[in-house]
Amino acid sequence: MINREEINGKDLFDSVLGIYFNKPETEVVEEVKIKKIFNEKPKVKSNPFYEGVKIKEPLREEPQHIFNHSELDEHSITKYMKRCNIVGEEALGTLITVLLADKNHIILEGMSGTGKTYIMDGILKLFDPLGIYEIQLTSKQALWQQTEEINSNQYIYIPELQKAVADKSNRSSSIIEFLKNITEGKDAKRIVTNSTRDGIDSYVIEKGKTIVSTIAKENDFKYDRETQRRFVILETDNSLEHIDNIINNVVRKNIELDLSLKDETIAKNLMERVQYVAQLKEVYVLNPFLNYFKNMFPVVEKTQSYLNHYINLFSAWGKFFEPERTSFTIDEKKFVMLDLKDNFNIYNMYQSHFIKTLESFNGGTEIKTPVPDWYECLNDGIKIARENLSVKIDKGIVNVGDTFSGAIDSWIKNQSQGGVVYTTDFKTGDKVAICGTYAPGKRITNPAYLLKC
Repeated sequence: MINREEINGKDLFDSVLGIYFNKPETEVVEEVKIKKIFNEKPKVKSNPFYEGVKIKEPLREEPQHIFNHSELDEHSITKYMKRCNIVGEEALGTLITVLLADKNHIILEGMSGTGKTYIMDGILKLFDPLGIYEIQLTSKQALWQQTEEINSNQYIYIPELQKAVADKSNRSSSIIEFLKNITEGKDAKRIVTNSTRDGIDSYVIEKGKTIVSTIAKENDFKYDRETQRRFVILETDNSLEHIDNIINNVVRKNIELDLSLKDETIAKNLMERVQYVAQLKEVYVLNPFLNYFKNMFPVVEKTQSYLNHYINLFSAWGKFFEPERTSFTIDEKKFVMLDLKDNFNIYNMYQSHFIKTLESFNGGTEIKTPVPDWYECLNDGIKIARENLSVKIDKGIVNVGDTFSGAIDSWIKNQSQGGVVYTTDFKTGDKVAICGTYAPGKRITNPAYLLKC
């Protein structure tokens, strides 16, 4: 059993955290009541440096966007999945949608018959307007002869990766090299002798494409570790409880026949949001809770190789829910603030996938991480937002807490209702408490409802 607390030495997460804020000097902070935190006003410093910087504070109450957005929440993708008759994979569907919208490469693993292709086919319908090219059983020649069509699409979908590279002689070359180059952000190129053998033909699949694939775990095909680390690895649920839920759903559908027309509103809203995220430029996500959240990252072999997937998920989540989050701009660049509930939901949806991936690299050794104390996470995040969150631009460093005190106040206020921080249960749509104080001295240290993924 590997435990983070057992490992000493330099914290490998220092450089990652530096992306979001300057680390504060070590300081012991006394626990304070949430109501005090939410009402406390920061000290605003006068700094003539900011006079030369274009600054705006569009708060969450009055978002201004190019698209006419319908408000979405953590339950929206689940509603769409139910419409597609996808049962019991709410977390998986949400992760895939959010990650793909921000152009992250994904492999969905699972045993045969666990619904990998069915899930992916349903979700990818939301991405049709952006273009999807599907690669199935093919030869290396066929792949390169379709470069023009491939280049006209944003997404490359490979259902059952092991079948697409069924020719064992090709596994270390053509298609695998194509995957490596594209997932590294490079053009994939191939030069071959032409059909008349009097010259050469050059084929190029342009960089910037997003790869999404599925693979059956029991198949003898194994991608190499170098290829694997370029993908976010997710896994279907093959538990007996999940199978029982599917059986019950099939029985219920045949007893309670529904022949009514399906409401297309949620599909339309999600499709519009996916297109909006795809065209975002100069948008950056700030996560004040990352300083606390780093304790959820185990210090084991290969953590550093896969940590960026977690960081990219935070960024993708912030962009997907940007219209519903607090934001501000500096020099025409937009900065989006993640809420505590975003960290709560990302942890409950993705942590198990992240740990399973790391365990596979550590001989199957069980990896333990602390259970988050969301109250402490909230305290730490608010302190970081007010005192240490910063953005470095050409003209210098902008301290977010000082310069955008109004946005930070709004960000804090919008997370709490009556001193309690809530989230929408992505499975049911119910409002559930994460942490807070109902009365002075009465503290919720753990949510009354613990999401199970």
